[in-house]
Amino acid sequence: MINRTFKQIVLGMFAALLLITMPGYAMENFKVSEYGGGHQIWFEAEDFDQRNPDSDQYYPVVDQAGAFGRSVSRAGGAGGMIRWTFDISRAGGSGGTWYFWARQINPSNQSDYMLLDGDPADTPIPTGPPFPGGDGTAPFDNADDRIFEENVGSPGNWAWGRAGHGEGHTKQLQDGENSMYIFHRQGNNTVFWDVFVWTDSASYVPTDVDYQNAVAPLPVTSASKPSPADGSLYLDTWATLSWSPGETAASHDVYFGDNFNDVNDGAADTFRGNQTGTFFIVGFPGFAYPDGMVPGTTYSWRIDEVEANGATKYKGQVWSFTIPPQKAYDPSPPDRAEFVATDVTLRWMAGLKAKLHHVYFGDDPDVVANATGALPQSGTAYSPGPLQLDKTSYWRVDQFDGVAMHTGDVWSFTTLPDIPISDPSLVGWWKFDEGMGNVALDWSGHGNHGALRGDPQWAPGQVGGALAFDGAGDFVDCGNGPDLTLTGDITFMCWIKIAAFSRSWETILAKGDDSYRMSRGDEFGDSIHFGCNGPSGGNLNATAIVTTNSWRHVALMYDGSNKIIYIDGVEDARVASTGTINTSTYNFFIGENSQQRNRYLTGLVDDVRIYNKALTVDQIKEAMRGEPDLAWAPNPANGSTPSLTDATPLTWSPGDFAAEHDVYFGTDRSAVDDADASDRTGIYRGRQSATSYNPPEGVEWGGGPYYWRIDEVNTDGTISTGRIWTFTVLDFLLIEDFESYTDDDTAGQAIWQHWIDGFGVAENGSQVGYLLPPYAEQTIVHGGKQSMPLLYNNVGGVTNSEATLALRSPRDWTKDGVGELLLWFHGLPASVGSFVEAPAGTYTITAEGVDIWGTADQFHYAFKTLTGGGTIEARVLSVQNTDPWAKAGVMIRETLDAGSKFAAVYITPGNGCRFQARSTADAAATSDTSVATPQQIAITAPYWVKLERTVAGAFRGYYSSDGVNWQSMSWNPQSITMGSNVYIGLALTSHSAGVVCEAKFSNVRTTGTVGAQWAHQDIGLISNAAEPLYVALSNASGVPAAVAHDDPAAATIDAWTQWMIPLQAFADKGINLRNVDKIAIGLGSKSGVVTSGGSGTVYIDDIRLYRP
Repeated sequence: MINRTFKQIVLGMFAALLLITMPGYAMENFKVSEYGGGHQIWFEAEDFDQRNPDSDQYYPVVDQAGAFGRSVSRAGGAGGMIRWTFDISRAGGSGGTWYFWARQINPSNQSDYMLLDGDPADTPIPTGPPFPGGDGTAPFDNADDRIFEENVGSPGNWAWGRAGHGEGHTKQLQDGENSMYIFHRQGNNTVFWDVFVWTDSASYVPTDVDYQNAVAPLPVTSASKPSPADGSLYLDTWATLSWSPGETAASHDVYFGDNFNDVNDGAADTFRGNQTGTFFIVGFPGFAYPDGMVPGTTYSWRIDEVEANGATKYKGQVWSFTIPPQKAYDPSPPDRAEFVATDVTLRWMAGLKAKLHHVYFGDDPDVVANATGALPQSGTAYSPGPLQLDKTSYWRVDQFDGVAMHTGDVWSFTTLPDIPISDPSLVGWWKFDEGMGNVALDWSGHGNHGALRGDPQWAPGQVGGALAFDGAGDFVDCGNGPDLTLTGDITFMCWIKIAAFSRSWETILAKGDDSYRMSRGDEFGDSIHFGCNGPSGGNLNATAIVTTNSWRHVALMYDGSNKIIYIDGVEDARVASTGTINTSTYNFFIGENSQQRNRYLTGLVDDVRIYNKALTVDQIKEAMRGEPDLAWAPNPANGSTPSLTDATPLTWSPGDFAAEHDVYFGTDRSAVDDADASDRTGIYRGRQSATSYNPPEGVEWGGGPYYWRIDEVNTDGTISTGRIWTFTVLDFLLIEDFESYTDDDTAGQAIWQHWIDGFGVAENGSQVGYLLPPYAEQTIVHGGKQSMPLLYNNVGGVTNSEATLALRSPRDWTKDGVGELLLWFHGLPASVGSFVEAPAGTYTITAEGVDIWGTADQFHYAFKTLTGGGTIEARVLSVQNTDPWAKAGVMIRETLDAGSKFAAVYITPGNGCRFQARSTADAAATSDTSVATPQQIAITAPYWVKLERTVAGAFRGYYSSDGVNWQSMSWNPQSITMGSNVYIGLALTSHSAGVVCEAKFSNVRTTGTVGAQWAHQDIGLISNAAEPLYVALSNASGVPAAVAHDDPAAATIDAWTQWMIPLQAFADKGINLRNVDKIAIGLGSKSGVVTSGGSGTVYIDDIRLYRP
């Protein structure tokens, strides 16, 4: 047992070591925001973390007019460094590409140099002087490091600028903390820096108002920055755990153990006590795990932060680290890997404290397992020399750690198969039938095997397996073999399954960008682009839409006279073309373009082929099948989800040479894949001449996945082993998923041609779909790509809005034991805007809304009409502080559209009295921020505001403490051209989506030709009236039976909501469930609920029948 004095010494030693190694803290004064769909972190230049030398020699902090606080300038010639450390996670961001901006005055184009700690592409950062550019040290000349090259601002005028070099504007930031250094190259005290901002939005451009609206982040209450880092490899059996404490923590509850769930659940044996220090020792005598931690074990730990009251606790994240085993591990290639190159270099991870490695290699596992005497080596790589194709090898690595030898496991791998060339014109053929590993074999025999990059997933395909690409770095690199450089006739093809393209110029197949490629063109929507550079006639674009989330075959052919696109074996487009295809040194990629990067595909690809000849349409159709000797066209389709009724019997089309068929069926993919005719486990179902099979045990409702294979017994006695097909049985019967409808109303495929609405029916206020394509809703969707927008308008004497679908199948709603009807619906929130006068002369408005700003506004407006010139004044009695930029004031507006021109004077809770406007419809609003006076910024309610419009279109704002003596605002006048007839009134926004704000006004007075009646409404906010939702069923004759949703205001539920209705509820009302003729969905009086009426939109999706 360690004595107390020694333990104290050890603790002091570890604490001192910890203080030496702990990083410095980042700046404390910063703000965050989420403008433009991105994240921003803002900090002022004077809030630096380090300045070297720490004086005003190079980077003086000065007072400069118009700055937010103080600013940093430059002086004293070249030399010096200044550093800011910022944590992007506090802004909600993560590592990746970020963009830099600065609020600055830089009229003289002086250059400094910026580096980022953690960016491996940058020059190493000096730890001290001399710094780059000073004391005779050469400045960095990499454009990636340049910053503040852009000439922006002028003496006395601040402007937001970015680096004049694109590389300097764009940087790769790491998760968490990043340090930004600027090294002084040229002295010029006409340059000033005020505020810096980093954003992960490429299109975002900062403004002064945005910085003012940015907010300080909430305190970090949880422990963070664990050491050892979460998920790390730790190379010892003892450790000093450390962390950064939560900002409100007074002490820390420590949990540590070798079981993640126990630590997460706080099991008693993992609680190590409460302490005030921010480090904890493990694996050392006198501490937790006194005998040391065990190699090959993953340890988990958690820190719960405890506030001073002892009761308030913040549960921490569970962190983990792993101590490697003492023997070699993590072999490359992985154990039992297939399709390994014959010139492979074997690699492994060294065991804990390993010093020497002894490698054994051979083709007999027993010999390798028992071998001894291998020569030692210090490295963790071994080259066995050229290997044979289609051969399995075994290997073992023993490791010596200076004390003992640790015998390794026996690993194995198999090299690439020996694939002969069967068709000399087929120069590349990637089936994607491997189902595992990181290699896509080239079955043409030309050796253009593809390396999987990123993380594409193996998936069921159209003719076997496929690869699924996620659009975020996935692709297959097939190299630049000579057979892929084609300059004459060419046909290249594949099967694709794409729900939606996710970016412009999304690549399916490409030999770089200047040779031949198949992609989606950015100006050609959802069709295929045939890039074939060199020949005349330009590139070619298809007309057929391929983003149908179903398997489509695409073949692109050039024959020296024409370029032709075939979709599903049918010619879609052609252009006359002659000449030679450009050669390209870029690799052939699947799912990306090796020359024009970041064109990743989102979707599935199967059976990619390249021919060095022009195929006929019949040859293309033949290739669509896959190998001609194999069974094809499976039903159920590979990867499909049929209903119970449609799942059996299994059927297929025979191979060209088949006399009989061996059938394999089961629920274990490996068992089906490995079985042959000698199988006695039930996987092999026998040999037959028929091309259908019905499993005697049937399939189950919701069962699967099921796997099956058909081997063709050919007329010459050979057997062609079939592909593995799979399907899963649905656990419901589909009534409607809205996926089959298109915008082709001439073909009768529009949604409103099937779901019949109230068009031309006076008593039915419904409208199905939108007036212009796309008719179906494609953003607010529960499943698939589309939902049905059902617009209702129960006003003006109309009390009901309903849409009806005539059913074809299923009509028997008792089959397969179903007993419940399920549908999903999504409403819109009810309006929270209101305008009430009580007592007389005092007006209360409630509103929500993101802001009255940008290109479109969200607020509540109480207004009258104004013709010509006029004024409005009001006393803003109060405005609720839902945000410092909540706005309550007077407004003149050209229209009631969200992007209308306007002028307004507001009182805000935290930013005083402000004059803002939009001079061009649907353009960005502007503000008086640059000229706002300290007096007006200090104003709070109650206060008077006034807005004046002249006939000439000049707008002037005023404020007053008494409603008598008016102060003209510095921004006056603003010239805004509006029509003669406008709207004048009171405006309120909460400046926070979904948050309700209240404001009170009095002493409202207007001048000019103003209408008598107040009106009020939301501007730019979409809402629903509270109407009941119902479903009605009917038989061919008889009265429909309706069942209403339990919530009479269902239309205002602003989320996808499941509604399950027992079918018995319809049967109880007289519906014969064995022959349901129609289904109707509606809102209004037919529900049996009496409401005040109103209008809105409800979205419907995924109507199904389930078993109880």
